[in-house]
Amino acid sequence: MFVSKMDAARCSGIKDFHKGEYVDSLTAYIDKIEKDETRADARFTYYNAIFGNDTVQYYRREESFVSKVNLGKGKFYNELEVESRVYPYQRFVYNIDSLDSIAEKRAYDKMRVMKTSDVLMNNEQNCVCYALQCLFDVNGIKCTPIISRNTLCTGLWQMNKFYDKFLSEKAKYPCKSKDIKNATLPDNCFLAFVNKHGMAVHAVFYSNGMFHSKNGMFSPITTNDIKVITKSYSRYDGNTHGLSKDGLDDMADTIVVYDINRELFKTKAQ
Repeated sequence: MFVSKMDAARCSGIKDFHKGEYVDSLTAYIDKIEKDETRADARFTYYNAIFGNDTVQYYRREESFVSKVNLGKGKFYNELEVESRVYPYQRFVYNIDSLDSIAEKRAYDKMRVMKTSDVLMNNEQNCVCYALQCLFDVNGIKCTPIISRNTLCTGLWQMNKFYDKFLSEKAKYPCKSKDIKNATLPDNCFLAFVNKHGMAVHAVFYSNGMFHSKNGMFSPITTNDIKVITKSYSRYDGNTHGLSKDGLDDMADTIVVYDINRELFKTKAQ
């Protein structure tokens, strides 16, 4: 039986912000993209995107691969994971231990055209890459291959350098739902949830009164109530009972509002 990894009932939807042709590209402002040959993994390929003296490391989940699933007590089976070519590009898995090469190819071909939901259910993209992709797409800036539905940028300090180069800071607010509800946010902006250490522990895209958020392998959610999000990441709105000072400092205390760097990019708004 073919099974998707996530339950669609937990998801509230995904919106495509790419409309029409791209007018610019993120890679036009990247000096070099290097594959990290020191890291080998069937599931991922690792890269370094270099711009000036700074580097953003990211990895991409492969469209298909075979991995061993641990059943415990020394037992394993081989699992084929395949990303469907059909929107919204869900991933499906299948136990291939009992299949010969012909049957395995049939399973692969079937999963490549499967669809069970209208929501993106289980891609690798994290919150930051999702919010950045929304921001770039709505401005007509192609951000692949660095940012895509299957990539994850690593290194929170590295991402600060990325924000400094490619985004433009517009405002700061306490990471409190009541303060954000009373704030006038620019349309189509990127919200970074920053902690005491100056690192963004979460990111959200805001457009037309709605907050678009993603958490790990789960599907994106869309909500008009920021507290749905801040209760998970804010030191003010979240459940902080029993947390040490270090634990509190790891949670977000500030929301930084960013727009695209319009002095750098050509955008649809220009």
